[in-house]
Amino acid sequence: MFGGRGENRVSFWRTFWANAVMAPRTSLGFMRIDFVAGMIFIIPLTQMVFFALTAQLANDSASEIQFVVIGNAVATVTYASVFSVCQTTDSEKQQGTMEHLLVTPSNRLALYFGRGLIPILISLATVTMGLVYAVVLFGVTIPPGSVWMLAVSVVLTAFAMVGFGLLLGGVALYLRTSIILGNIFLFVGLLLSGVNFPLSSLPASLQWIGYALPLTWGLASVRAAIAADSFSPSPCSGPRSRCAPPSPTPPPSCYGTSSSIVRCPRAPSPGSEPARGEPAANVFVGEAAGTR
Repeated sequence: MFGGRGENRVSFWRTFWANAVMAPRTSLGFMRIDFVAGMIFIIPLTQMVFFALTAQLANDSASEIQFVVIGNAVATVTYASVFSVCQTTDSEKQQGTMEHLLVTPSNRLALYFGRGLIPILISLATVTMGLVYAVVLFGVTIPPGSVWMLAVSVVLTAFAMVGFGLLLGGVALYLRTSIILGNIFLFVGLLLSGVNFPLSSLPASLQWIGYALPLTWGLASVRAAIAADSFSPSPCSGPRSRCAPPSPTPPPSCYGTSSSIVRCPRAPSPGSEPARGEPAANVFVGEAAGTR
């Protein structure tokens, strides 16, 4: 009995490390060194600069631009964890090894974890490089006491996203190609995970879809760590002007606007007083703003 447990344990780790070492040469063979270098160093920079310039053209404040920068730094985890992992299914189909993989007696959990090890490491490197760009180029401040919380958040996000990519890879098994599925969730994450704007600004139906994505929670955790704040289940952790409820409408001014006419009391002329019990005369202020 004890020997069987030991054999199972050896089989688990042997399967895990065999897939971790061989995956870059087989199912992840498309991830060449130049491809990985571009994913780590080039993609975060270009994506962050693009969306930061877009926010700047929209006249966003500095805090809102940093909100966008942090979101896109973390969102780059999707390329290695979702898009690349999904393509492993296509690689198995093209090489004709899918049938052998399905009938193998090896531990399936070790097999999937082993194939996800390299994407996890690449995801960690990509997000780390993105956060370095955020600090150096965009002035994002990370408190020293929050570095460990940020590291834990990034690691958990990478694990969750690779697991999500493996899930999509299983769904792609029944599709002709997995590239379309990976692209769909790549851009859905940008739209519904609070990357460029808080989730609370979306309609309620889209918010529920966003809550189902692991990137939403990973990004909320990273933002909370950078802000040295406790993690909140609500991913609305952007600038106060974006997440706070709108302020009540101020009372109308006696100077009027172009779309309203306001009735205001006329100031008494010098040396004259209204009769006792008689209200002051009124004037209409309208059309042209800034006229009394």
